[in-house]
Amino acid sequence: MSWSDAELDDRIEEIIVDAYGDDEQLSSFACVLDELLDVPAGATAMGQPVELTAVEDGGARFGLRATVEGPTGKWTVALVDVTVDPVAHPEVAMTVAAYRRWLGDGLE
Repeated sequence: MSWSDAELDDRIEEIIVDAYGDDEQLSSFACVLDELLDVPAGATAMGQPVELTAVEDGGARFGLRATVEGPTGKWTVALVDVTVDPVAHPEVAMTVAAYRRWLGDGLE
């Protein structure tokens, strides 16, 4: 499943509407994802099946950090290295895609 640029732009605007500057906008993405992850989301990270359990703001230098749990344990990775199952968790997957677009690195 993929989203149009317009859909991702709308999602970004919903998330950052009251945030000023990159730091506040980054925190807004972290807050939204934290709320969405009241139940872990199925995902892959570094080619391994995992559950995305939490997202935290790592600051401007690190961006959003994802806590994932898989067969080999629990670890933290950059959120851009996590792919969420869009069928099972469409809102989380779309928000992660919007975050990638917000970064402006063509990662969506």
